[in-house]
Amino acid sequence: MKPEEEELLRRLWDNGIRDLKVLSEKVKRPEGAVRGKLKRMGLRVVVEAPRKKVTTTPVPLEGLLTHEEALKVLAGVLAKLREPGQDKVEINFLVKTPCGLDQLCQNLAFFLSIPT
Repeated sequence: MKPEEEELLRRLWDNGIRDLKVLSEKVKRPEGAVRGKLKRMGLRVVVEAPRKKVTTTPVPLEGLLTHEEALKVLAGVLAKLREPGQDKVEINFLVKTPCGLDQLCQNLAFFLSIPT
C-alpha cells in the first residue's frame, strides 16, 4: 500500500469510518488487504459475522411411549428372545428395533458407567 493510501486510510479511520467495505472502496484495495493493513497499523477491526440460526426440529409429544410402556416393549423383546427356535433374521430384528436390546444395553452402560 502506498504512503498516500495509508494516510487516507488513517484519516478515514480517525474520522470514525470503520466499515471495511467503505474503507476498501476509498483506498481501492481488496477488503482483505485493508484488514491486514489496519492490523499492521495497530488498529483493531471488528467484523460482525452473521449469526447462524440454530434450531431443532420440533418433536410431536403425542403418541410417544411413556417409560413404563417402553419398558413393557423391551420386556416383550426379551421374552421373545428367550423363546427357543428363533431364526437369525428374527433375532436380528428384535435386537435392532429402535427400542431393542442393543440400544437398551448402550443406555444402561452409559447410565451405569459400565464399559460395553
